[in-house]
Amino acid sequence: HADPIAEAVRWSICEGELIQAMGRGRGVNRTADTALEIDLLTDVALPVTVDALVPWSELKPSRRDLMALSGIVLENAADMAACFPDLWPTREAAKKDGQRKGTNGYYRDLYNSHLSPSSVEVTWRPAGPGHRARTARVDLARILDPEAWLTNRLGPLASFEIRHIGSAANPVTDPGDPDRLDALASRLTASMQAVVATRRAALDALAARLAAANPAALLRSDHPEPQEETEA
Repeated sequence: HADPIAEAVRWSICEGELIQAMGRGRGVNRTADTALEIDLLTDVALPVTVDALVPWSELKPSRRDLMALSGIVLENAADMAACFPDLWPTREAAKKDGQRKGTNGYYRDLYNSHLSPSSVEVTWRPAGPGHRARTARVDLARILDPEAWLTNRLGPLASFEIRHIGSAANPVTDPGDPDRLDALASRLTASMQAVVATRRAALDALAARLAAANPAALLRSDHPEPQEETEA
């Protein structure tokens, strides 16, 4: 912005907020064992050194990633086309897509019981002759009844089984988690209060400077009223 005061306000709520967000990682308190990796998803140029510039085309989720976002990862191409026609209009399209490389692997979270403790593996066989058993990974947090979900999209099932992955069936709760969450909530609250106080002080200082400048008086001095000429 051409006005220096307006530019200072703009910078503080744009570049300044992003830089402040990066500082939340408290790099000064970290060691090589507690290193923090920061991903900047922005089109704002910042005065920082980056390790790598990654274009959106390399991060854009694949069709399999979008399928996983719904809560299920199917492996059978015909099932993929039947359940997600907006992603794969035909079985052939789904089969070819499975042969391509380049997925960013978001769907792999469903295969990890630690990253997705609600993941299960389901095995089913469609009703009718000639059908083989199929498997899929399901996130029960998104699809509460996998059997009903499959039946509604693929028709009656001859069999259906569900199996928990790894330790998902018997999750272990750390008794210290509530204490850590309370401590984190306290730190976040204190941090936000400090941010609000700092910005309020900055706005108060800006208001004082504007009041001291007396824009109305400055405007009158910059544009003096014309004086009527009087005849001698």
